[in-house]
Amino acid sequence: MSTDAMTSPYRGLTPYTEADAAYFFGRTAESATVAANLEVSRLTIFYGPSGVGKSSVLRAGVIHQLRERARQNVLTGGAAEIIPIYFNRWQSDPMAGLVQAVAEGIEEIRDQRPETGETGDRETGRPGDRRPGDRRPETGRRWTAIPDLQSPISDLSFTTYLRAQSQRTASDLLLVLDQFEEYFLYHADEAGPGSFAHELVAVLTTPALRVNVLLALREDALARLDRFQGQIPFLLDNRLSIGHLGRAAGEEAIRRPLAQYNRDQGAAITIEPALVEAVLDQVGSGRVTLSKQGAGARDSAQPQDGREQIEAPYLQLVLTRLWDEERANRSAALRMATLDSLGGAETIVRNYLDDTLAALDPADQALAASFFDRLVTPSGTKIALSLDEIAQYAGGDRVTVEDLLNRLQDRRLLRGVQSPGGVTQYEIFHDVLGQAMLDWQARYRQAQEETKRLAEEQAARAEAEQRANEAAARAQLEERARRAEQRSANRLRWLVGVIGLLLVAAIGLTILAFNARNDAQAAQKIAEQEKANAQRRTPATAFQRRRDGRACTALDCPRPPRRRPGPLAGARCHADHLADDRHCAAAD
Repeated sequence: MSTDAMTSPYRGLTPYTEADAAYFFGRTAESATVAANLEVSRLTIFYGPSGVGKSSVLRAGVIHQLRERARQNVLTGGAAEIIPIYFNRWQSDPMAGLVQAVAEGIEEIRDQRPETGETGDRETGRPGDRRPGDRRPETGRRWTAIPDLQSPISDLSFTTYLRAQSQRTASDLLLVLDQFEEYFLYHADEAGPGSFAHELVAVLTTPALRVNVLLALREDALARLDRFQGQIPFLLDNRLSIGHLGRAAGEEAIRRPLAQYNRDQGAAITIEPALVEAVLDQVGSGRVTLSKQGAGARDSAQPQDGREQIEAPYLQLVLTRLWDEERANRSAALRMATLDSLGGAETIVRNYLDDTLAALDPADQALAASFFDRLVTPSGTKIALSLDEIAQYAGGDRVTVEDLLNRLQDRRLLRGVQSPGGVTQYEIFHDVLGQAMLDWQARYRQAQEETKRLAEEQAARAEAEQRANEAAARAQLEERARRAEQRSANRLRWLVGVIGLLLVAAIGLTILAFNARNDAQAAQKIAEQEKANAQRRTPATAFQRRRDGRACTALDCPRPPRRRPGPLAGARCHADHLADDRHCAAAD
């Protein structure tokens, strides 16, 4: 990166490259040791824990130093002597990619040929009167102009191709094969002529071949080199390990990039000494983690040699966060108060992934959770996949997935890399993100399951409440119906009672009426009887009987005083009785 384009002296989780060499500090000794071994040893095994910065050491340290030396050799009119070649693309065909890397590495040094204006300089790359075969006075080696590159012949072996390139350039080719554990991941079963494994063995065991090789891999992948055991006699003879930064190197990685930034940008940004000490204290090895599973856990154990160790990726992550915060506040200093306001290094590191993913909308979070575990193995090794492969795993349409991948690249969680075939593949941005992404995915899925469980419980409660409400409503309706039925029954019973009472009353009245009639009839009979009796006691005249409308009997005839009847008196009496009888008969 051009120093003019630098917006921060710190890199966060972005590995340092050769372009960042001016800002790469704290690994000077390691870089020099690795470079020296690479120059003199046919095979160097360079290993260390994940996240200690092996790639940064190789690219911003080793490759930068060796390439600068090769450039200087060419610029002074000689052969490059050494040409470093860096390669770390193992996803597709490693042989095709490595051949391309060799060609590009040589071409980059070739472009440094001086252009003095003398005839033939542009074509031969040699200044003045020097000719191929002349010896360089400073080294004694013969000078050979770097020729135009020729593509390797398809039927030639890789060893033959490297020998040809070494002879044409009069240089030792130094192959730096980084992240070599990924070769075993993508090509576990590769074997036979033409395969990378076969060609690597041939390169290393071919005598007098001016090619040295460095294999850089994670410490936990060392055992996989057994695949070459017995084929490469000196396989593990030259091993270099790298650990975490020491405290002094950590302080250098804090202060010197800031000083370089001030020189490049004409700025005067300062940093409080207390902040330097606090950051180093808080990013010690084992004290912070990106994974929430280990949140709050601190490992106070120190290395056996007593040196305090600093986690380089977390150091860069904290410094980048502090820098962004201070620049947003237009501050001209990095302050201890800012670290405290952000919750300290542990909080900054732990929240990095979650805060980045929380900025995505829920649909994008769900989509990311569907394929994160495809980009990293359970052990944390990153895997590169194409857009089509990720879309297939995610079950989403290609456009939506590509849009998400681009945004994850912008947030430094993923990065796109070009395969030798020109296909863009995506991988996690840094090794330390591997376990953190698996942890986030597990927590996301757990949260989704918990949300689903709570939703199901809420739905079940709502359904139960609905059933209870319906049951209560039915019970209420049934109670109302029961009460209405009871009221109807009560009314019916009341009506029946009233009717019964009325019936009883009617019967009583009927009985009373009947009794009254009988009594009346009896009274009438008694009255008539008494009247009759009275009439018998007091004879009525015929005239009175006619007046009363009653017939008279012989008993009713008044008997005159007994006297001797005369002949005429008997006849009159007899006539009166006959008249009375006729009157009674007419009345009847």
